[in-house]
Amino acid sequence: MIRSGFAMLLTLGALVIVVMATSIISRERATDSFEARIHADFLDAMITAESAHDPILAWLETESKDVTVHPNSISPMIRVLNDTFQIDKKRVRITINAWDQFAMIPNGEQIREYEAISGLDQINSPVSVFPSSLHPKNLGANIATHNPILGQQTRGNGMPSVNLNTTPAPKLKQLFLQYNISGLDKVLSSRAKSESARGSSIRVDGQTTLRFVSSSQSWSIRTDVQFGLASLSLWSVYVQRGGNWMLEQRIVIPD
Repeated sequence: MIRSGFAMLLTLGALVIVVMATSIISRERATDSFEARIHADFLDAMITAESAHDPILAWLETESKDVTVHPNSISPMIRVLNDTFQIDKKRVRITINAWDQFAMIPNGEQIREYEAISGLDQINSPVSVFPSSLHPKNLGANIATHNPILGQQTRGNGMPSVNLNTTPAPKLKQLFLQYNISGLDKVLSSRAKSESARGSSIRVDGQTTLRFVSSSQSWSIRTDVQFGLASLSLWSVYVQRGGNWMLEQRIVIPD
């Protein structure tokens, strides 16, 4: 998906700030010690990763509401940013990918025990649960830690939402069959043409069970930074409260 001009300007502005700040820090920490250089690069990587907050907000505010994922996609992942540049002759690469929490409805016995967790760091697993562009189907791409959004004071409080435009097609098909809903072919056809489908609430026995929506209010963001000799990855969750996007959670992803 092409970034809008406004979001691109904010992204470039944030990266300019990174270049200025990290260049000064790198010069101040210049040393011949290999270990010290790795430590200095790691601190600069952290500054770079944290500075990604501004371009992430720009994307959430200007583009996330129009996101559609092709029906053939196996994961609700969107590439937000992928930039490479140099600071003091050091190669810096920053990659930002987003996963729609409203496309992660916990479904099935294998993940039902995780429905109440508030973060992927609470899952004890021998392998990484955090998804990436290389491993888009890792557990974290399927577990909705922030859907529904806790404390959200709306009529849908406590009710999970399903984004018609990003939820993987097999999961949508299962929900449409479960609630005997028609129109799935039309939804998937719209997505194949990058067109947005509209949603509505689903009622069972007079009770609202879940909401089908056309955009998400909860996104997981993975920020990967390679700075010289060091690398760092952050997992952040942003939610929309009162019309404003808020950073709800941030976790350093273990190696």
